[in-house]
Amino acid sequence: MNFEFIKKNYHITTFILLYFSLIIGFLFGENTTLGPKFDFEHALKQVQLFEENFFHTLLNYDNIIYPTRISPIFIIIILYLKKIFINIDLVRFILLNIIVLNQIYFYKCLKLIFLNKNKFLDKKNLFLLSTILLLSPSFRSNAIWPESAMLGLLFFNISVYYFLKFKLGYF
Repeated sequence: MNFEFIKKNYHITTFILLYFSLIIGFLFGENTTLGPKFDFEHALKQVQLFEENFFHTLLNYDNIIYPTRISPIFIIIILYLKKIFINIDLVRFILLNIIVLNQIYFYKCLKLIFLNKNKFLDKKNLFLLSTILLLSPSFRSNAIWPESAMLGLLFFNISVYYFLKFKLGYF
């Protein structure tokens, strides 16, 4: 193995190692903050209600048997992914990979803000800085046991990215 390549691309190596640690956490059911697994299992009860009677559950979402603060949109996403992929662990894995996009959009935002303003912060260092998200116990648990807040964070990061592009004149 060429160690010069690894040394030169430390930011990519770090991302790959942290991503694989996330995959290992997924395989072992990592739940460091304890809440996300319970929330996801509770959300599956709502998915079952949507499977039984979609329109009734949607129209009476505030009066269902297992009430929660989770958005019905997130429950519907889980429902349709479950119908496509059948295995709930495969659905969790797909959602984990979608949630990891938070790190990419966070990097893109950092790049727009800091790239030409500081000599220490080049693209590699900004990418490395953005991988801090993958170390956060809260982020890890909420990615491994999909939480609607992580999907909301992704949409927020995407909107901040396009807002920055507009504000900084890249459009």
